[in-house]
Amino acid sequence: MKAYLDNVVASGLARADLQPAMEMKAAEAIARAAQASVLEIVTSTESHREQDRAAEPSVRAVLHGKRDQVPRMSDDHKILGFSQNTDPCGGYVVAPLVTDVVDETLLAQLQAAGLKRGDAYHIMYAAHGRCDWFVTLDERDILPRKTDIEALCAPLRVVRPSELTVSLGF
Repeated sequence: MKAYLDNVVASGLARADLQPAMEMKAAEAIARAAQASVLEIVTSTESHREQDRAAEPSVRAVLHGKRDQVPRMSDDHKILGFSQNTDPCGGYVVAPLVTDVVDETLLAQLQAAGLKRGDAYHIMYAAHGRCDWFVTLDERDILPRKTDIEALCAPLRVVRPSELTVSLGF
């Protein structure tokens, strides 16, 4: 069983400031289940990008210091090929060409369903990573589109932390 933690949940877990309090307790239970290898939790580079934009340096420092609490997915990018260059003196450089878009069709469908770029990326990564749950507290953009997201990304389920803990019985 695998759960993708949206940045709201991953950051709130790192800062211990999720609201309401029952969601914080649920997120902590999810983290304990992951430590006990009952559940795998992941996030993506997109979450790290969002954390890097925190305005307050002390907040960024806390988020950076606790990134290992929620592992980053290993396949949240795709290698398109390689660029090769030579110079007149015999030098040779090879660099990978990488994209963060791992499923162009799904990303377009999610954005057509009304999701913002960052939210669509998170969900695309969760679906691509074969996660069972997408855990979020985003009441403004993601949870209102739960039905559309689940239809596009089946069998991915969009849940709050408290809903996941109830589903898994812990």
